[in-house]
Amino acid sequence: MVYYSAGDMNDTHSIKYIFLLVLSTVLFGSCQKEEGRLKWDTSINGDQRSLVMPDDVVVKYTAYEKVHYVSRVVDSAYQYLNIYVPHNLREENPPILFKTYTAGYMASKAKAPSATDATGYALAEGYVVCVAGCRGWNSTVDDFYNGRAPEAILDLKAAVRYLHANDSIMPGDANRIIASGTSAGGAMVALLGSSANHSDYALPLSLMGAADAKDDVWAVVSYCPITNLENSDMAYEWLFSITNDVRGLTDRQSYLSGQLASMFPLYLESQGVSEENMEKWMRNSILNAAFKATREGQVIPPEIGVVVADSTVNLHKFIHYIAGAQPLKTPPAFDAQNVVSKRGTFENKLFGTSDGKDANFTEFSMLNQLDGSKTLSEEVRWRVRLMNPMNYIGKNQSLCRHWYIRYGTLDRDTSFPTVLLLKHKLNVLGVDVNFAFQWGEAHNGDYKLNELFDWLSKISNK
Repeated sequence: MVYYSAGDMNDTHSIKYIFLLVLSTVLFGSCQKEEGRLKWDTSINGDQRSLVMPDDVVVKYTAYEKVHYVSRVVDSAYQYLNIYVPHNLREENPPILFKTYTAGYMASKAKAPSATDATGYALAEGYVVCVAGCRGWNSTVDDFYNGRAPEAILDLKAAVRYLHANDSIMPGDANRIIASGTSAGGAMVALLGSSANHSDYALPLSLMGAADAKDDVWAVVSYCPITNLENSDMAYEWLFSITNDVRGLTDRQSYLSGQLASMFPLYLESQGVSEENMEKWMRNSILNAAFKATREGQVIPPEIGVVVADSTVNLHKFIHYIAGAQPLKTPPAFDAQNVVSKRGTFENKLFGTSDGKDANFTEFSMLNQLDGSKTLSEEVRWRVRLMNPMNYIGKNQSLCRHWYIRYGTLDRDTSFPTVLLLKHKLNVLGVDVNFAFQWGEAHNGDYKLNELFDWLSKISNK
C-alpha cells in the first residue's frame, strides 16, 4: 500500500491518494460492521499463572493472550496483543505498561512476561502489562513482505487504539499507557509518543480495520532508540569520523565519511543547535554518567578521556575508547545499499518493497550510488516521514508529556547526537524528560529498573 499526505503530492500521487479515499469510503460500511470484533470479551476468564522474580518473590497474574487488535488481520503471527493482570494491583485501575520487543525493525511476536525485564517488574509493582506484537521488514505471507515501513508503527498504534476503545471494560487505565521499547523498539515508542492521533496515519489505520479510538500514550520509556534515520548517517560520521585513523576504512568509505560529517552541522543548525552546544551536551551527559558511576563504586580510568575529579571529558580520547570497545559501523552506517557494496542494512530492508527488495531512503545515498546518481521517490520520502518522531514533535497537539530516555556511553549502534537531539526537541516544548546516559552500557535496555519505576511512581502520584 502507498501512503501520502494530500499536501505533499503531485498530480500522479493525488490520483493514488484519491483512489485510497474512494476505497476507504467503499469499505466504511464494512468497518462499522467489523468494529464489533474489536471488543474486549469480558466473558473470558484467562489463564492463572505465576512468575518467580530474581529475589524469589512469586508474582501471580491472569493472562489473556492472542487478542487481535485489527479487524483485517494480514499476518496472524504478529498482529495481536497479550494482556497480563497481576492479582495484587497497585490501585483499582492502574497504568498499563505497553511493551514492544521489536528489534532491528524486524517482526516481533507478543511474548509472555519476563522476570528479567520491565514486564515482570511491572507485574510485581502492580501494573497491568500489555505486550503487543507487530510486523516488521522480515514478516511474510505467501512470499509477500507485509511489514515494510510504516506497517510496524501502524500495528502498534492499532494496539494502543484497541486499549483506548475498550478502556471501560478491560483491566488497566488506557489514559495512562506507558510505551516501552529498546533499540528499534525505543524508536517505535518515541514515535508513538510524538505522532499520537496525527492525521497522517488515519487513513491507513482505517483501511487495516483499527478501532475508531485515540492512539496517544501517557509516558514513553525509550532505551537507545535507533531513530531519525534519514539524518543518522550524518550524525554518526560527525561523531565517529575522528576515529578514521583506526577504523580501517577503504578510500571510498573515508570519502563518504568526510562528506557525511561535513553535512551534519547544517542539519544541527536547522534544529537550532550549534556544534559547540552539541559537544557541550555530550560532555555534560558523559560526565553525569561518570559521576553517578563513581558514586556507585565504579572506578573510571583517566586514560579513557574522562577525569571525574576535574569534571573534564576529552571527547577525542573518549570516542576512540568507544571505537576500541567494539567495531564501529562503516559509512554509510544506516543507508548503505549500493553505496559501497550491494549489501544493505536492516534500515534498507525497512524501507524496501513488498517483493523483498531493499531500498535506499536518503538523498545522499541515492546520489552516491555505485551505478550512478538516482532520485529518491516521493513514496519513500513519505514512508520515511511516517517513521521519524522528529517530524512530529512540536507539530502535534497529542504529544506525550512524560519521557524516560536512556542511552549507554558505550553504544555505537547509533550516535550521541541523535538521542541528544530528541531530548533537545522535547525540552524546547517543556515536556517532562527524564534523560541520562548510562555509564558502561552498550546497546541494551531495561536496566536500572528500580530507577524507572521510581520515576513512574512519581509521575503517577502527580
